[in-house]
Amino acid sequence: MSSPWTSAVLGKYVALQVPGWILLVAVMYVGRAVFGFPSWVIWASLVALLIKDAAIYPLIWRSFARTASDAPEPRIGTVGVVERVLSPTGYARFRGELWRATLEDGEAHVDVGEKIVVRGIEGLTLVVRREPRA
Repeated sequence: MSSPWTSAVLGKYVALQVPGWILLVAVMYVGRAVFGFPSWVIWASLVALLIKDAAIYPLIWRSFARTASDAPEPRIGTVGVVERVLSPTGYARFRGELWRATLEDGEAHVDVGEKIVVRGIEGLTLVVRREPRA
């Protein structure tokens, strides 16, 4: 996994915070014009927001570091193990998670404990076939 201080991870986080900073400054300037807020209120609000964003970043940086390979769902070609007989539909375990699986056309039955490979994805159901034996 990447570091929280890599430019890509930190850059994503900052890019998503900038609109909030701009909005705060705009609201504060409107408040200054309409209600007579002193300048220090604008600066204090912006500093408080920056401190809040800096304090939260170490807790949430992992969500900005995710890549497609970190995705929880199995990809085509992922190997799993049958947990409940596939005949033609059942359940299999992929990367420690239990998934509903259905056999690809041409396969009728796969027993518990046998290895299968993902051939397609239809919604939340994986289309699988028995893994070829080496």
